Amino acid sequence: MGSEHYCLRWNNHQANLLGVCAQLLRDERLVDVTLACADEGRCIRAHKVVLSACSAYFRALFVDHPARHPIVILKDVRFSDLRTIVEFMYKGEVRVEYAQLNRLLQTAESLKPPTPMDLDDAASPGGVVLCKFCGKSFPDVAALIAHLPAHTGDRPFKCEFCGKAFKLRHHMKDHCRVHTGERPFRCSLCGKTFSRSTILKAHEKTHYPKYVRKFLSPSPLDTEEENPH
Repeated sequence: MGSEHYCLRWNNHQANLLGVCAQLLRDERLVDVTLACADEGRCIRAHKVVLSACSAYFRALFVDHPARHPIVILKDVRFSDLRTIVEFMYKGEVRVEYAQLNRLLQTAESLKPPTPMDLDDAASPGGVVLCKFCGKSFPDVAALIAHLPAHTGDRPFKCEFCGKAFKLRHHMKDHCRVHTGERPFRCSLCGKTFSRSTILKAHEKTHYPKYVRKFLSPSPLDTEEENPH
């Protein structure tokens, strides 16, 4: 007589799995792929396993390009449509106004495999990428994507201690030192240490004569960095 077997059932497993995946998407936790709208300069960070499970196109794309964190640049795709399509993949349903339905379906149909230049995971030798908003140049698409929240209003970088969100990574790192007490910036004149480079620069000016200080006033960017939101 064979041994008995028991069926172990996880109640609401499917609902729980969908809920956790949706939460990970909202919090941008464990993300490993970036979908970027080329025309608007906005992006969504998602999970390859979810996109692959819901789309044969993405599944083939990630198999052919096994990069650790690929950046897929989608041309002629509205960010609002991309966000809706990704939400549909994660939740299995989505509410769409009738007036938007036709355009959304056309967008879903128009997603064609990108060229090698549209899928980037490293710097392009000898080339640069320009920000369409300010014209600043970057060595690769990944650096550009990290810069874009400064223009779009997104706050993708969160403090691991308190959860406060920031537009730029270095603003988040500056803030984290409030929790850790780290003071890595040292004055070369007196040895005093500071948590931010902008505070160090302001301190160093106190060592200079007054007639020199007026030429060393902080730029607006320094002020913004010193007071991140």
